[in-house]
Amino acid sequence: MSDRRSIWLDRSRLRTVGVAAVLLAVAASAGRAALADAAPGRVRGGALPVAAPDPLDRPPDVPSYPPLVDGPGRPADLELPAEEAGTHRTWFATGTWWAVLPDPVSGVHRIWGLSGPDGPWIDTGTLVDERPYALVDVAWDGEDLVVASTGRRAYRGHALRVHRFGWSASARRWVPAADHPIELTTEGEPLARLAVTTDGTAWLVRPRGKGLEVARTAGRAPRWAGWTPLPVEGAATDVGGYDVLAVGDELVVTWRRLSANAIVVARGREEWRRSEVEMAGVMGVGPVDAASAPDGGPLAVLVSTTAAPGAAGDQAPSLLLAVVPPDEAPDPTPTVAVVARGADGLTQPSLLVDGSAARVLAIVPPTEDEVISWFVRGQGAPTALVEKQAPLAEPLFAPGVGRRLMSGVDGAPMARPLLPRQVVPGGGLVVVASGAGATRWSTWADGVAPAPEAPAPAGADAVTVLVDDTFDSLPVGGPGPTSWAPEDADPPVGVVVDDPSFPSRSLQLVGGPDPVSACRPIPELPAEVVTVEASMRSSGAPGTADTRLLTVRGTGGSVASVRLSRLGLAGWSTSAGRVTGLPVAAGAVLVISVRLELPTRTADITVSSTDGAVLAQGADIPWLTAGDGTVDELCIRPAPGDGTAVVVDAVRVTLR
Repeated sequence: MSDRRSIWLDRSRLRTVGVAAVLLAVAASAGRAALADAAPGRVRGGALPVAAPDPLDRPPDVPSYPPLVDGPGRPADLELPAEEAGTHRTWFATGTWWAVLPDPVSGVHRIWGLSGPDGPWIDTGTLVDERPYALVDVAWDGEDLVVASTGRRAYRGHALRVHRFGWSASARRWVPAADHPIELTTEGEPLARLAVTTDGTAWLVRPRGKGLEVARTAGRAPRWAGWTPLPVEGAATDVGGYDVLAVGDELVVTWRRLSANAIVVARGREEWRRSEVEMAGVMGVGPVDAASAPDGGPLAVLVSTTAAPGAAGDQAPSLLLAVVPPDEAPDPTPTVAVVARGADGLTQPSLLVDGSAARVLAIVPPTEDEVISWFVRGQGAPTALVEKQAPLAEPLFAPGVGRRLMSGVDGAPMARPLLPRQVVPGGGLVVVASGAGATRWSTWADGVAPAPEAPAPAGADAVTVLVDDTFDSLPVGGPGPTSWAPEDADPPVGVVVDDPSFPSRSLQLVGGPDPVSACRPIPELPAEVVTVEASMRSSGAPGTADTRLLTVRGTGGSVASVRLSRLGLAGWSTSAGRVTGLPVAAGAVLVISVRLELPTRTADITVSSTDGAVLAQGADIPWLTAGDGTVDELCIRPAPGDGTAVVVDAVRVTLR
C-alpha cells in the first residue's frame, strides 16, 4: 500500500473513533467571537483539539539555540520593505540554497548562494531588481527561476515586473533570460502573488476590489495574457485574504471569505473546481498561507482567526490549519486543527509542508528568562522565532508556542523570516531572518548538506546584464514590449516584425513627419563601465534630418548619440557638432557599440557592418552632458520624413 493511501486510511480511522471536535462561538456578551473546543465527535470540517502536553517535555530554564549562519549585512541607511505573507525569496536548486537579498550598501536585489550549512552566503552578482524598495516573490520550477518584483506605490517606478533566469552549469551562476524583465502594470502591486506550474507557465494573481484577477504566460515564453477575473464558478468576489501555489500543471488559489466563516479552494487551468471548508472565526480580512508537498498530496492552509483579541490568558483559538485532501483521496473530508491560542501570542505565522508534516513558523514575545537576561545587559529583550509541527494525517499541535529557533538578530525584534515556497526532499530547510534595527541577516539551517560546488562569486571583472532585448518571443504584428515606451508617454510603441535582414523577430519603429523616440530605461547601478550594443538598420526614405540610431542619456541629458545623417553617413554627436565616417548602404544592418567610462565621462563608439568593416569609430569622446556621471536611459528615433523607419534586432546593456 502506498504511503499516501496509508495516510488517508489512518485519517479515516481517526475520524471514525471521533477525535475531531467542533469550534463554537462563545463570550458574545464580551463583544467578541472567542472560540472554544466542543466535545469530540465526527463533525465535517470540525476542529481537532490540541495534543496533550508531555509532562517530561519541559523547556530548559535558559533557552538554547542552534548555531546560526551569518548572512550578508543590511543597508544601514535604507529601510527595507517588510515581507508580505505569501511571498518567498529563497529556493533550493542544483544542490544549493539560494536567496534574493539586497546589497549591503545600495539595497539593490541580487542572487546570493549559501555555500553550506555553516555558510557563508556568496553574492553571485546576478541582478534581480535595482529598486531597494521592491517586494520580491520567487518560484523555481526545476528549469526556470521566475521572480516577480514590485513596489507599493501607484506610479510607474513601482511597476510589477517579472524576471526569468536559467542556470548556467559552466559559469555556475544564474543567467537572465532575454526580453526580461517584463512590466505587467504601470503601478505597484504589493499584494500580487506568483506561481509557476510544471510546464513553465507563470501565473500572477492580484486582488481587485473584493475579487481576484489572474494573468499568465504562454508556457515559458514571455507572452503574457491580460488580467482577467479568476474564472471560478460563482466568481471570486468575496475575498478577505488569499494565497496561490502550483500543484503539477494546475494553479491552486485559496482565500478566506469576507462574509462567511469559511475558506475557498479553487483548482484549475482551463477548467476550474471549487470547494469550501468551514472554519469558525475566519470571516473577514486577514492573511492566508497555503502549502503542499512538491509531489502533491494534501493541501494545507494556515489561517488566523479574526475574532477580536482577548485578555491575557485567552484560550480562544487564534491560528487554525485546514488539511484538504487531494481529489483522489479515499476520504475527501477536510480536517481543521487548532495550531495556537490567543495566550500563545504567535504573530506573523508562515506555513511549510515538509513531506507529510505541517511546519508553522511564527514570531513570539520574549520569555521571562530572556527579559531578565537582556535587562542585565541594559537592553530590551527581542522577539523570537518559533516552530510548531504536526503530521498532516493527524494534525494535532502541542499546546504552547513550540520550539524556539532564534531570538532576535543583533538584539533587534524579528521581522517575518524569509522562507522557501516548498521544502524539497534532500535539501533540508533554510530560514533567513532579520529585523528593523538589525545590521545583518541571520540564517537558521536544518538538515542542510554542504553544497556540491560553491556558488561562483561576482569577481572584479564580472559583467552584469542590465538589458537583453531580442523581441524573439513576441508575436509578429503585435506591439513592442512595454519596456520600450514613447518619450514622456505610455506604451505601446513600434510593432514586432519578421524582417528579412535579421534571423529572428525585430522591433520596427516608424518615423513620419514628427517621429517619436522609443526609450528604454537602464537600471541605475554603481559601475565603472557601461556598454550598450545594438544591431539595427534604417529603412525607407533617407529623411530630412538625422536618424538617431542610439542615444544614451543620463540625469543631465544626452551622454552619447550615434547617428545616421540624411546623407547616409555614420557618425556621432559632439558638443561642437556631428562627426561622420563612411557612407552606409541604404537599408544595411549596423552593429553599434557605445562603451561609457563613468569615472572619466568619456565614450568609445564603434559603428560596423555585419562583416566587421568599421564605418565610424572614436575613442575617449567627452560626454555630451556630464551630469552626475550616471546613465539611466537609451533611446532610438527614426529620421523625420515620409516613409522613414528603424528596425531593431537586438539591444544589450552590460556593466562592470
